[in-house]
Amino acid sequence: MKITKKRIWKETYRTLSVCMAGMLVLSQPAAVFASEDEQVSENLIIAEEYDAQEAPQGTPGNPPGSGTGSTVTWKGATEITSETASSSESYTSENADENAVLINTESGVVVTLDAPSVSKTGGTSAGDSYSFYGINSAVMCKGGGTTNITGGTVATSAEGANGIFSYGANNGTTNAEGDGTTVNISGTVITTTGNGSGGIMTTYGGTTYASDLTVTTEGGSSAPIRTDRGGGWVTVNGGTYTSNGQGSPAIYSTADVDVTGAVLTSNKSEGVCIEGNGSIELTDCTLTASNTTKNGNAQYVDSVMIYQSMSGDANGTGSVFSMTKGTLNNKNGHVFHVTNTGATINLDGVDINNTDSDNILLSVVNDGWSGNTNTATLNASAQVLEGDIIVSSAASSASDSSSGLTLNLTDGSSFTGKIDDGNGGSTFSYVNVTIGEGCTWTLTGDSYVTGLTNNGTIDYGDYQIYIVDETPLSASSGSQGSGSQPGNMPTPPTGKQPGDMPAPPTGEQPGNMPTPPTGEQPGDMPTPPTGEQPGDMPTPPTGEAPAEDTGREGGSQDGTGTKNLTVSLVKGQKASAADILGTASVNGIRYESDDKNVVSVTKKGILKGGNKAGTANVTAYTVTKENKTATKNVIGTMIVTNEIPKLTAMKSAKAGEQIDAAQYLTGVSEAGVTSWKSSKSSVASIDEEGIITVNKNGTTRITAVFGTGTQAVRYSALLKVSTPKLSKNSIKIREGKKTTLVLKNTKLTPEWSIEDESIASLTVSGTSGRKAVITGNCPGTTTACATVDGVTYECEITVK
Repeated sequence: MKITKKRIWKETYRTLSVCMAGMLVLSQPAAVFASEDEQVSENLIIAEEYDAQEAPQGTPGNPPGSGTGSTVTWKGATEITSETASSSESYTSENADENAVLINTESGVVVTLDAPSVSKTGGTSAGDSYSFYGINSAVMCKGGGTTNITGGTVATSAEGANGIFSYGANNGTTNAEGDGTTVNISGTVITTTGNGSGGIMTTYGGTTYASDLTVTTEGGSSAPIRTDRGGGWVTVNGGTYTSNGQGSPAIYSTADVDVTGAVLTSNKSEGVCIEGNGSIELTDCTLTASNTTKNGNAQYVDSVMIYQSMSGDANGTGSVFSMTKGTLNNKNGHVFHVTNTGATINLDGVDINNTDSDNILLSVVNDGWSGNTNTATLNASAQVLEGDIIVSSAASSASDSSSGLTLNLTDGSSFTGKIDDGNGGSTFSYVNVTIGEGCTWTLTGDSYVTGLTNNGTIDYGDYQIYIVDETPLSASSGSQGSGSQPGNMPTPPTGKQPGDMPAPPTGEQPGNMPTPPTGEQPGDMPTPPTGEQPGDMPTPPTGEAPAEDTGREGGSQDGTGTKNLTVSLVKGQKASAADILGTASVNGIRYESDDKNVVSVTKKGILKGGNKAGTANVTAYTVTKENKTATKNVIGTMIVTNEIPKLTAMKSAKAGEQIDAAQYLTGVSEAGVTSWKSSKSSVASIDEEGIITVNKNGTTRITAVFGTGTQAVRYSALLKVSTPKLSKNSIKIREGKKTTLVLKNTKLTPEWSIEDESIASLTVSGTSGRKAVITGNCPGTTTACATVDGVTYECEITVK
């Protein structure tokens, strides 16, 4: 173990000023940095260049940072540079721009802090360096190694004093591969009170795995789960994460952030904020936001903000917000807001509670940031949506730009609300709405779209839908809901026919649907045979079920017509009980599960694997009433097994290796994987059988998919590809001097050797066995070798 006090690491970087049109640039005091004349060991100086302007996270629109040609200096009250294991140790820093614990270890080195007590005071004067590089954090992790923190407390009370910082040292491209720095932290209580002081912070391709943390922040721009320049990978399981400052969402993401089973609360800011092409995926979480202040150019307050500030902290557009189950509580403002970016919002069975009086579900609006269009795709699966949607190319005091929305309702979803530009018009580029089978749109006001595909139900009430472009729509684009008439879309102000349905000749019904002959239905759909409904599947013959009854394992039928089927699901996976039982075309069917924690079932017969492994019985039945007595008539039963898979993080691999992903998948017995996917096939590809072929160094996300289409569920884990290499390919030393050679990117212990020990000798150093000390004996040239897993890596040694 090597722990030193008050030593300095120096990293020089240059920020090149970039002028961006439309960006508000305000002056800031010049940053103060350490002198470049400080005496620093030569092998600890790393030169890096960055070329983007800087804006503090969590406060959209704040001015960029400063500091051209400046120097970042890391200092630690306690510094750890080799494998270390400590228990119940106390670490303190009271100095400005100093970490209480600075962990600078290379790949393969593991540092373990069990139940630490970490305290950090003393502010920062170094511009954005606290946010990008963590110079004033309580615990700073860098260099490519792994840090494990279990339990304990971390408390900071200074400006720019993040709690735990994972810095990956990539080139600043969002979510590009870092140097491998990884932080695993569980059961720790983290409290910060200053501005710019997040709880767990990840930048420049770092990796953070957190579980069951209690994180509370008080300052501005202090998200409990926080990322910044260069992004990275953050996975959180359980715990509570609370922010009490303005501009401090519970999660701020320029990275790839996955959170499961956590309680997330923001008392003055957005609940979550995503910038650039970052992503946030929430599963079984409770998210509560009480936003009170509009930040920067923002036109509204909101709970989920997705944007691009053009500050350079997050590359590109294409943000993704996904939420599966759980609860989203919006106390003030819009539930979702998208501006100056292209965003995808995926909602699956989320309980959305919006108590704001304006009741705005989503706004896709130009707030005034320039550089991109404002577009969103909202995918709703088994989801109840309530509230209006605003799509507008020009908000107040904002320059004109294109805004657009694609809304997809599937799996029995319903939307109650209207769609317009916020002023009862259509100042947008496009709005395309698709209503799937079994889904419903209930209007609460006149709405405007450019495209409408209706395979479900539209309940118009007293309102209309106006088609505002020339896109042709089918006159039979869907059945109408309660209280609505076919073709109930009047001529819009532009003179076009709603739904592109021309005015009918005299004597015909609106919507160009002629009065049908006796026994026919409007829309030229003849009366179906007994037992059938228009557009539905015909009732199958006795003993048959509809085709494609995926998941069914055999079945029998008794004299009552009851079908006994066995279906296998995994947690979150869906299947249609209505299709499997052949009841999809029969009216008045009800479905019931005897254990909703194992398997739930909707009114439309959509099954979904629950949070509890086991077996549930699902029944399809009708109800008849005679003499005020209700009788349940069972017409189908199913035995549904539910399993809960877990795909664990995979081992580090080397290029050319093949790995069976199934060995990392647990909790699944009979239910099989439908398909496998790799997020970066250039790093590692995976075939249909789950065999991974490693291609090159990097990080990819391996995903096991159960089911297909909208009924599928996905489980994923990271795979890091890291090919071993020596720290140096050649070394020149003087006679009698020593130097260190390290085998990097592996956790295996190599076999060391040297060809000519008369020229140079070699001794293994450290507990890992991956370091060797080379001593020059006499002038000449020889070769030092490290052999691991059958491969030898060489370094030429020249002694002068």
